[in-house]
Amino acid sequence: QAHSLIHRLLEGDTTAAEEMPVELRPAILGASAFLRDNGIQPIQTEFTVWDPVLKVAGTIDGVGFRDGAVCIWDWKRSKRLYPENFLQISAYARLFELTTGHAVKEAYVVRLPQTPPKAGEAPYEARQVRDIAASWRTYRLAMQLQEALKEEQYA
Repeated sequence: QAHSLIHRLLEGDTTAAEEMPVELRPAILGASAFLRDNGIQPIQTEFTVWDPVLKVAGTIDGVGFRDGAVCIWDWKRSKRLYPENFLQISAYARLFELTTGHAVKEAYVVRLPQTPPKAGEAPYEARQVRDIAASWRTYRLAMQLQEALKEEQYA
């Protein structure tokens, strides 16, 4: 529900703010603060990317511009960020390039709070992927391992 409301707000739906449940307010405010604090101009939400050769697809939570370059981000509502989150957004970055022909300069994983932050706490946790190309290679290796483990000898 938080993803949907954030999407609607970024798309300019003013009624979304009226429908925001109190329990989602920290996530919505965190998302807004992340974009503002990082000078990101969102241009699209829920952007679907795919690669028919690899047979993978996904939906990027946000696409925007930062300092004139394309950046993407993925919202998370988990208790913490996990290594696979960085592989996922790196795959999205590569698939975005394949789908649109535009390079992604920056990719972020943004954890939005489930409860209001305590005094002095940031309203979100954001980490940028340091090396999108290296993370993409790791993603591909993980895919290959997953496929190999499906072989009969491991069943």
